[in-house]
Amino acid sequence: MTVTVDLVDLTRNRLVELAPSAVLVIPFGAIEQHGHHLPFGTDFLIVDTVARRAMAQVGAESPIVLAPTVPYGSSDHHLAVGGALSLSANAFETCARDLLRSACASGFRRIFLLNGHGGNDQLLRVAAQSSLGPEPPAVAGGAYWSLARPALELILPQPATIPGHAGRFETSLVRALRPDWVEAAPAREHAPAEQDEHSFWHEDRSRWQEIDGYTDTPADGSAEEGAALLDAITAAVATSIADFDGATRRQ
Repeated sequence: MTVTVDLVDLTRNRLVELAPSAVLVIPFGAIEQHGHHLPFGTDFLIVDTVARRAMAQVGAESPIVLAPTVPYGSSDHHLAVGGALSLSANAFETCARDLLRSACASGFRRIFLLNGHGGNDQLLRVAAQSSLGPEPPAVAGGAYWSLARPALELILPQPATIPGHAGRFETSLVRALRPDWVEAAPAREHAPAEQDEHSFWHEDRSRWQEIDGYTDTPADGSAEEGAALLDAITAAVATSIADFDGATRRQ
């Protein structure tokens, strides 16, 4: 049976005992606007729930230690739309790098970064690639929707916007987790066109104002769909952590 424990529950002696062989999981969220119908805590709620449920399912041979979810992300692109409590890109990258550095100094040799906000993705990868001393830890991770994408595409009608922002995907998840958080979800006749992944990238913050801070149609989301999505995401994240453990465990 996998030993899973919250980092905040560990004494110093227990941490010293577990850290060298454990996988430390650090979830990252964000506090930002999610349209008129979802609360600022949407990203934090989802990734924190996914992390805790995945901990209960992960089948790893090593101990798994769950750190508290980092609530703040890099969300400056939402400030002009409707607000956020955001770290700048430099501050967020530094924060992630400092957490990795201090985790390594505390004895952890393997760290899995679970992301719950699109604006964090590239910055987490940069932080993970930064030098952490002469014996850097093994670092892996990903956004929960990326880890689960094949399963999610089987649940959502195609073409689907995954994850979008405050659209059908996130609205369904919040309806499943906290239906009392969801206000009247708006309908949108035409979803904004997504950027072609084979084209050049283009950062245009004014686009968020043009689409009123949300992407595809939130009204299409349902609690039943959200429950199915959550099950698929939890299973995929648990498998990813177990795979990382298997690939990096010292024999």
